[in-house]
Amino acid sequence: MLNALHIRQFAIIDDLALEFRPGFTVISGETGAGKSILVDALGLIFGQRADSTLVRHGAERAELNASFDLQRAPRAERWLHRQELDADGECMIRRTVKAEGGSRAYINGSPVTVQQLQQLAGYLIDLHGQHEQQRLLQPGARLALIDQAGVEPAVLTACRQAAQHIQQLQQELDTLSSQSNEQHEQRVELLRYQLQELESVAELLEQLPQLEQEHQNLSHVEELQLSAQSALTFLDNDEHGVSHLLQQALNNLQNIAGYTPELAEILQMLEEANVNLQEAGSSLSRYLDNLEQNPERLDSIDRQLSRIHDIARKHRVPAGELQTLLISLKSELDLLGQSDQRRTELKQMITDALSDYQNKAAQLSRQRTAVAEKLSDMAQSIVRRLGMTEARLQIVVSTQSDRPPATHGQDTVDIQFSANPGQPAKALAKVASGGELSRIGLALMVAAQNDDALPAMIFDEVDAGIGGATASAVGELLAQLSDGRQAFCVTHMAQVAAFADNHLQVTKQVTGDSTTTRHAYLENDQRLDELARMLSGNVTDSSRQHAVEMVQAARKRSG
Repeated sequence: MLNALHIRQFAIIDDLALEFRPGFTVISGETGAGKSILVDALGLIFGQRADSTLVRHGAERAELNASFDLQRAPRAERWLHRQELDADGECMIRRTVKAEGGSRAYINGSPVTVQQLQQLAGYLIDLHGQHEQQRLLQPGARLALIDQAGVEPAVLTACRQAAQHIQQLQQELDTLSSQSNEQHEQRVELLRYQLQELESVAELLEQLPQLEQEHQNLSHVEELQLSAQSALTFLDNDEHGVSHLLQQALNNLQNIAGYTPELAEILQMLEEANVNLQEAGSSLSRYLDNLEQNPERLDSIDRQLSRIHDIARKHRVPAGELQTLLISLKSELDLLGQSDQRRTELKQMITDALSDYQNKAAQLSRQRTAVAEKLSDMAQSIVRRLGMTEARLQIVVSTQSDRPPATHGQDTVDIQFSANPGQPAKALAKVASGGELSRIGLALMVAAQNDDALPAMIFDEVDAGIGGATASAVGELLAQLSDGRQAFCVTHMAQVAAFADNHLQVTKQVTGDSTTTRHAYLENDQRLDELARMLSGNVTDSSRQHAVEMVQAARKRSG
């Protein structure tokens, strides 16, 4: 339910705060008073294009706020929860428009995109502007009307997913087929050559760290020998080597170590150092025994490393990444080798998926046909109540099974209409006048109502081009639509307004160079005066009595 609307600096509105009531509300007022501004404001709140010219003259920005009670809008609650915008059963929407251009939008205080506003609108409000009935002339709108009127969501989802599956398979097949056979063979030949070259050094690549270390040792063998021999001399020199001096220190301490525990600990540390020195000396000796110049081995390793680095430069990768490259090229060659097989598999998968899609699309068509038949009968009955007593209306679902798979199925929906007896029913666009189209649209909307209907509906002059008893029928239908939800209607027709639960009057005030608009709920005598004005342009005893009779008749018809 739409609880409240607050508008600041928008069009001719300076500051307006409105609280809305349940049921059927009409909005009336003199021409030019600004009745449709409320509809424009709600359209902007729910994602319609922001036009800076709508900012009140002299203001920096317009600001619009709407609050909704989500008690009867479970789909909106679920959407808000998925978007992490939920706020305990209510929804606050705010949108600002700057005079210099640009706008911002917020849901429950969080910034959102215009697309998110439009998505939320689909769960909260059905907005019908002055030319909304023209949507019936659009194929997509007619299809949506049938789907929303009774087609099972699971059937729509199954058809959509089946079509998307085919699209994914076809995209993969197109990718595989995008290269010509010649390009394919050229790539395969190049990969084979590169792999042959890399596999010829595969064993060397596994030994690369050891080869590089051995090359390092052989390249500096003289320096290694000199330094290692010098270190060994310092250790094992008979008189001045570290080992000899350490042994002397041990001998001196061993004679006195029994006198105090501290010396015993020091003696133990020196004995461990002596063992380590002896092991180090032995290791150095073995190292020197094994260290010898080997120019032939060095030359061999040079050639091997040079070959590896040449290949690495060719592929523009470090030598250490050649093994990874080898694995990658093998995988690509395997994939190319399997592409013919994969193409064959994909073609069969597409054939199978098409069969599955046809079954799901056929199921969707059957449901649409059943809904269309039921909707046709109901809408025709309502259209006849709206003054076209001989009208015939039929919604026709046509299936084209040879059409490419589409997420919405293979159906088109046409509305055939005839206003007069003896005339064949033809496409709506060819035979319906503007007034007839407006009434047909309203009839279809009433007929299509179900438990999933949106909690609020707004009609901007849906009664244009009609009058008298037909206008009364429109008012009765709008009151019927508001059962369990809100319906708003901007109207000039007293016959429509007589059926309203609530009457909101819009007036325009001019003070000097400033124009503002004011809104007020009318009660009792005020409402009767407004109905009288709508009937005759002036409030007279006759028009007021007519208004009284009209309200009484409306109450009687509404039960």
